[in-house]
Amino acid sequence: MKLPGSIASSKRDKPNAPTAASATNVGTGRAYNNGRIDVTFTAPAYDGGEAITGYIVTSTPSSITATGTASPISVTGLASGVSYTFTVSAINSVGTGTPSSATTAVTATTIPQAPTIGTATGANATASVTFTAGATGGAAVSTFTATSTPSSITGSAASSPITVSGLTNGTGYTFTVTATNTNGTSLASAASNSTIPATVPVAPTIGTLSPTLNVAFGSTPTMSIAFTANGDGGAAITSYKYSTDGGTNYLTASGTTSPLTLPTQSTGSVFVAGTSYSVLLKAVNSVGDSSASSASNSTNACTVPQAPQSASVSWTVGGTTATATFTPGNSGGSTITSFVFTGFPIGFSVTGASSPLTFNGLTAFPSNQTFSLYAINACGQSQSGV
Repeated sequence: MKLPGSIASSKRDKPNAPTAASATNVGTGRAYNNGRIDVTFTAPAYDGGEAITGYIVTSTPSSITATGTASPISVTGLASGVSYTFTVSAINSVGTGTPSSATTAVTATTIPQAPTIGTATGANATASVTFTAGATGGAAVSTFTATSTPSSITGSAASSPITVSGLTNGTGYTFTVTATNTNGTSLASAASNSTIPATVPVAPTIGTLSPTLNVAFGSTPTMSIAFTANGDGGAAITSYKYSTDGGTNYLTASGTTSPLTLPTQSTGSVFVAGTSYSVLLKAVNSVGDSSASSASNSTNACTVPQAPQSASVSWTVGGTTATATFTPGNSGGSTITSFVFTGFPIGFSVTGASSPLTFNGLTAFPSNQTFSLYAINACGQSQSGV
């Protein structure tokens, strides 16, 4: 009851607590450790006698806050994979009201943390890329993807390592790795080491097997093989291997350009003059050996022939005719194709297949006339027999 002469008054207070607070994770596209949860609520029935000017939402744990003027209010900056509850308080000119009841716990999820790069290892048109997975962002990672530089060629896997196919042998590549979950794809890892995919070389194209020319009679013969190099498989060819026994044994030749000198058989035994040989050839790089070439031609190892034996020259000073008689020496492993009879200072050269060889000239021989007699085969010219 109002007394005579009294003054009417109206009490002002803080708002009551909001009701029906509820939290919903919004993870799509959210950066790692920058989660977002939206909190909805119903405004309090009593505003304390003053208009409500806003609301504040507070998390547990970490007391992260967000404000707004109506439901819903988004709370950001939440740690990925952490479970949070929230309360909501209304604000008027008197102050901040009592918090609502806490929401049900909700986990903040985001895109995954970037993986940590490991090692890239090249193989035949492929590379294997290792990595260490980062945190999932609170949602299971479904796939990891490796991407090449150059060419942006990709490969995917559920765990480390990832195989990236379709690479070009001989090209250097680096790789980054990303992780993907239902919220999106992580930032890329740091770049890997550079690696060069490669395979074994292409077999060389075989050329002609030849005896080494002008090896002295009685010396050990050697041979040489011509070839054409083909693709190196993406890694430089470092050597060639040859076989003289049909592929049972291979020996590394000296050098990498055609022709190659073969000092011995592939067994390590010396070449035998007069014996026929054929060669197979392989190219070698850091990955391994190519397949074998086709077989070369067959040909004899040889030296120059032995000098003609029992040789003598019939001539006279002042005469114009000289005749050489001789017996053929050892062929050196290759058929003697001709004999050559020469003179000096009255110069002449007579070629024939057998003894005797005769020169008939017009100028008289001087007293200092000299003569030479040689045997010729595929490997060269013998020493003189006279």
